[in-house]
Amino acid sequence: MGRISWRRFVSAYLAVAGLAILCAIVTGYPVQAEEGQATWHELKADGTWMQDGQITKEYTTRYYTIMLPKAGYLSIEARALGEGQQFGFLDENLNVINGINTVLWGASQAMPKSKAWAHWLEAGTYYVRVYQYDRKSTGSFWLKASFKEAQNQEKEPNQTYEQAMALPMSQKLRGLLSVQDQNDYYSFQITKRQRVTIRAICYFSGLHLRLLNRDLKDVSGEKRVDAVTWGGSLEVPKIYENDFELEPGTYYIYLGAYSGYLTDRGLYDLEIFPTKVSVSSITLSKSTLSLYRGDSAGLQASVLPQNATNPAIKWSSDQPKIATVNADGRVRGLKAGTATIRAKSTDGSDITMTCKVTVKNKTMKVDRSKVTLYKGKKITVKVTADPAGKISYTSSNPNIATVSSKGKITAKKKGSCTVTVKGNGLVRRIKVTVKNPTLSVGKAKVTLKEKASYKIKASAAPKGTVKYRSSNAKVAKVSKTGKVTARKKGTCKITVEANGVKKVIQVKVVKK
Repeated sequence: MGRISWRRFVSAYLAVAGLAILCAIVTGYPVQAEEGQATWHELKADGTWMQDGQITKEYTTRYYTIMLPKAGYLSIEARALGEGQQFGFLDENLNVINGINTVLWGASQAMPKSKAWAHWLEAGTYYVRVYQYDRKSTGSFWLKASFKEAQNQEKEPNQTYEQAMALPMSQKLRGLLSVQDQNDYYSFQITKRQRVTIRAICYFSGLHLRLLNRDLKDVSGEKRVDAVTWGGSLEVPKIYENDFELEPGTYYIYLGAYSGYLTDRGLYDLEIFPTKVSVSSITLSKSTLSLYRGDSAGLQASVLPQNATNPAIKWSSDQPKIATVNADGRVRGLKAGTATIRAKSTDGSDITMTCKVTVKNKTMKVDRSKVTLYKGKKITVKVTADPAGKISYTSSNPNIATVSSKGKITAKKKGSCTVTVKGNGLVRRIKVTVKNPTLSVGKAKVTLKEKASYKIKASAAPKGTVKYRSSNAKVAKVSKTGKVTARKKGTCKITVEANGVKKVIQVKVVKK
């Protein structure tokens, strides 16, 4: 705080004297020119009372400077404890704002009188002036100023279309209509024919909104609004929202205060964005799906209309222990059973489509669990698998028995081993026993008289073809069935063969 220099005082005095005459004309108050001295002080807008103000015969006028670094809402409260004190609210040029130049009559120490004002203001310097209404008006007074920053993003000045501020698509902007700001202009570009939505949220009594083309022709049509609504407030704002089908070009949005009262100003939000197109239907690539446990398959979702603003789909399963689905629609079977997979829109339209999923266990059946083979013999294992797929075979000891890629087991030598069959994640085992083939022929020596016969009792394991051969058919011959017929005196050998095993019978033929 400090006293004003004489040069500044004289200048301010003349300005205030002129202002007082003007206020007398505007307000009807018979304001008298100030004759005493004026002092200048600072009033901080921190919501605390300044309680040491005095109007005296020597100092008839007090000025209080309020510095606002940013735009916002300034509230001023004056409390007079002396008769006939006059309070004025001035701009940086010492002009009265909104006719605020009020005399508080009948005030005293015992019965103070109060008055409050509040306005949305741009950043700058403001003054509260307190002076005596007449030469007898003296006494003390209090002052309090409170400030709330607007936090608006608009760039001043933007009061004409030439000054229009560019409004990015899909970006909400906080604007302010203040005491110094009757209207605002914004511009935006449309590069192709499209439908856009304009949304304005009004936090005060009322707001004009018009949409203009590059020729400044109003294209709002029936959607033009002379007031967003009445009765908006910071606590309960009012919303204007409409869609417009626009051709490519430059457009302007005009916003203006509905009321001429400077107290009817305030904050608004403005946003332009592509009009939301809701999902109307979802089609799935399959309505039913069959899976084996451990396998997966993909579902594709088609959304209509194709220009839906948010075509994203949320997938879910009602039985996640049976089948799960990921964010891309891929379904995985976990255990046997049924589950329903849902594809749901995420844009608020709640469109849903379902697919019924059946999960089955994989199976593999082998036609035997053990097999006995004679050396050199072969057998093919029969395998049934669901689903059909690759089956693998291995032998625990290929020296005893081998197995081919198609399940053919070949006995190699006497012994035992295990053939393992694998498929569909399952394992089956076959015990393989390999035996050597046997052949018995009964008597090893036979004596026959001429023209007599003998039946060889051949027994082969495994059963198979038995072959017979005589070393001297003139002495004794043998038939295919093993019948030996003696022909003349002498000796010979009958060889019996089956399954690779040979036996020899000594035959002696004697005279009758």
